[in-house]
Amino acid sequence: FAERSLIDQVTTQRANGGVVIVLDVHTGDILAMANVGAPDRTGYAQLAGPTDVNLAATGVYEPGSTNKVITIATALDSDSCDVTPDSGFNVPWRIINGDAYIKDNSQHAEQWWTTRDILAKSSNVGTSMIAERCLTPTTMHAAMRNFGYGTRTNLGLGEPNGLLIP
Repeated sequence: FAERSLIDQVTTQRANGGVVIVLDVHTGDILAMANVGAPDRTGYAQLAGPTDVNLAATGVYEPGSTNKVITIATALDSDSCDVTPDSGFNVPWRIINGDAYIKDNSQHAEQWWTTRDILAKSSNVGTSMIAERCLTPTTMHAAMRNFGYGTRTNLGLGEPNGLLIP
């Protein structure tokens, strides 16, 4: 089912490929893992062959929204941070960080969101506001290390150590 669904999505999106890993949320056990290559000349994506690289296990990816969970969990767990699940923030759809913008996925009027809302809406801006309020780069680096970034998963599928830049 995972392979068929991934083939359908890679074909529909005309993606260069796709990877899916389905986990049991209670145990962390891998229930399914699939790798799909780009659509061929027939227009349909193809399952990775037995000699192809297992990108699900060996690819290195940016953590994306996973880091929002780590950032918010670290803030909530910090003794020096006054952020709680019910703390409120005026969250615009974008903010300036140095010479670049941090943006949410879609434009929205400034909203009063709690920490819970920020996580539920996967807000880049709200998460950045929480981080700026009470987390240092050193604290975040330690949190990412504690969550396992930069280490091998020990699946035994040829996976590399992750990358965690100081």
